[in-house]
Amino acid sequence: MALRIETAGRIHAGRIHAGRIHAGRIHAGRIHAGGSNEREAVVKLLQKAGLLTDDLPTDLAGFLLAWDDDDLVGVAGLERHAALGLLRSVAVDPTHRNTGMATQLVERLLATADATHLQAIYLITTTAEGFFSRYGFVSVSRDEVPDAIRQTRQFSGLCPASALVMKRNLP
Repeated sequence: MALRIETAGRIHAGRIHAGRIHAGRIHAGRIHAGGSNEREAVVKLLQKAGLLTDDLPTDLAGFLLAWDDDDLVGVAGLERHAALGLLRSVAVDPTHRNTGMATQLVERLLATADATHLQAIYLITTTAEGFFSRYGFVSVSRDEVPDAIRQTRQFSGLCPASALVMKRNLP
């Protein structure tokens, strides 16, 4: 009897990176915390997705980036404001959509929020209510949003007033 071992990933610098096979390609090979040297690539991906970049932190603190070889293919950020979080800038390159990448990024940030004892996470969206509702986010009135979130540039002026505000309480 022969034993056959298969890996779902690719070998890079002697390490196997876990990935997902989609249409014959492996995705989400490398997800890591963002750094200031990657800001230009993040801006490019966010602009491609039609998302705001005006208030993007220089050091990308709180951001996770997904790379496929040398291409940035996913990004998501979690800003901390007192005991609250603002989930923002969730974007996946069109060539990598429907691969579970956004799910991986959001789930990792939600785990971070839980581990750091945030009380609630807010987000602002014009197009992704259905996606975020799968994670327990519910729409809330702008009047219900605490000052710590209201004072962010995203809430106070960058995002249109017609955008939906969503909230998820954390245990």
